[in-house]
Amino acid sequence: MKLQLPLSSLQRSGNIPKAKPKSIQIKVQKPESGYIKLDLHGQRADEAIENLDKFLSDSLIAGFDEVLVYHGIGTGKLA
Repeated sequence: MKLQLPLSSLQRSGNIPKAKPKSIQIKVQKPESGYIKLDLHGQRADEAIENLDKFLSDSLIAGFDEVLVYHGIGTGKLA
């Protein structure tokens, strides 16, 4: 259902606007040493894509600038 009225005919509902939420800060430190890797061998393409997405997100949050992803050659689906 659609309804058009002039703006002047509208009234405030009387509901008090909610307070804005406080800002939250999160600090993540990059690990001192080590590397992180993901091996996708033996996974179907849909499984590998889902795992790779989560892996990359987690790696960025953890502060890694570089990661290793072993995807294999096979039929080329994961390449």
